[in-house]
Amino acid sequence: MSPREKAIEVLYEDEYLIAVNKPANVLSIPDSFREEVPNVYGLMRANLDELFINHRLDKETSGVLLFSKTAKTHKAMSELWQKGGVSKFYNALVNGIPPNEGVVDVPIMILDGGRRAKAHKRQGKVSKTGFRVLESLGQFSLLELELFTGRLHQIRVHMLYIGHPLMIDRLYGTREAFFLSEFKAKYNFKRWENERPLISRLSLHACALSFEHPFTGHEIRIEAQMPKDLKATINQLKKIF
Repeated sequence: MSPREKAIEVLYEDEYLIAVNKPANVLSIPDSFREEVPNVYGLMRANLDELFINHRLDKETSGVLLFSKTAKTHKAMSELWQKGGVSKFYNALVNGIPPNEGVVDVPIMILDGGRRAKAHKRQGKVSKTGFRVLESLGQFSLLELELFTGRLHQIRVHMLYIGHPLMIDRLYGTREAFFLSEFKAKYNFKRWENERPLISRLSLHACALSFEHPFTGHEIRIEAQMPKDLKATINQLKKIF
């Protein structure tokens, strides 16, 4: 089935590259232990002769995911990535209200065979994340973040390090879902119905990538609109606070 048939939005495409808006809770690539589980690479590969992934997003993260259509393009993009020629931007809902802007420059080390990570100044690898507050939403904030390096769970670990973990983060945070009744005093809760959370996945969205195209020389910026669950949560927070 094509990406469009599976409601995966194509954000950019030329003869070298294709970028899509990865939905939350869909794997970027096949899981070696569960190859039958749907993943973006598998859905895309069904309609292309060759396909190479340039980077990955965590399963729960939505947003821009970039692929190369040929091995030559993949090599060029890999070199560009290694040189820091790709700018990566994210939106995140976090707990609390951080400073208006800043940079977290703290090394990160991998733990548990690559399943999680932590900030560690002596044993970690160089990791750098820039952030700025887009909106203050009572007990929470909407941030734009830029990744200057690409460590495992980098945004999640750095936000935890500065005391502002993501609003929803089962591994590093304190909340697994956002329920309106938790914050809205006069929430009309029907006892015979189970309340559905506004968002129940990682509150993180890869909103943009920008780079100089390795073959055309054009400046490319690929953007993915914020998904409905994050939008709905932000709109409700504005009403509450």
